Amino acid sequence: MRIDDDFINRRFTNNRGQSFVVIEKVVTEKGKANRYKLKFEATGYETTAEKVQINRGTVKDRFERSVFGVGFLGNTKMVNNKAAYSVWNGMLERCYDTTCTRYKDYGGAGVRVCDRWHCFETFLEDLQNIEGYDDRKFKERTIYLDKDIKQKGVPKNKMIYSAATCCFVTRAINNANRNMSNARVHFVAKSPDGEIIRAEGLRPFAEKYELHRPIIKKCLRKEREEYNGWKFELIKESNWGRNKSA
Repeated sequence: MRIDDDFINRRFTNNRGQSFVVIEKVVTEKGKANRYKLKFEATGYETTAEKVQINRGTVKDRFERSVFGVGFLGNTKMVNNKAAYSVWNGMLERCYDTTCTRYKDYGGAGVRVCDRWHCFETFLEDLQNIEGYDDRKFKERTIYLDKDIKQKGVPKNKMIYSAATCCFVTRAINNANRNMSNARVHFVAKSPDGEIIRAEGLRPFAEKYELHRPIIKKCLRKEREEYNGWKFELIKESNWGRNKSA
């Protein structure tokens, strides 16, 4: 029996305490170190590694749920996809890391990430097909993943991040939509006659002037310029007090 044959079918444990079994020796180019095919017992993930990596326990299970207890990389690398990884990691952090400052508004409120997006590899596969995606803007980080616009009317504890429920939007639209999720929306309206009206709350304003709230919202998000001659501008909560007292 060759000494290499004694390495096959042996069980090892990596530095994270995960066990795997060496399956077979892989044919390598002449002059290169021998590699072995191995399989992790918990996840079934298969990969190849050199003997020294196996003995030192540095072989990684890329399907280990190491990102906030739910996420895993799959057969891809973070280093070549830093912008996408940042979005993916942040999404999981808000929903599953109880120490995250924003957890109470996401995971703590019942927001979840679909099972398919627990894997970074499949998140990458879906990325370019998400509504509003633009490669240049994404790499420049001038568009943002939004879960609220396509799930209007859905209770927060039923909301989910997925390819079907998300879209990419600019910061302005993202902020406007976030502000309009508050109970009272503060905005300035300019009537067709040029009258400037400071308003609080979409419903009472729309009812008073017989306008449709969804169209007003589009104007506030800058998705359209005007509505039957009316123009609107959203006021941030932090500026409302100063505007009212002016």
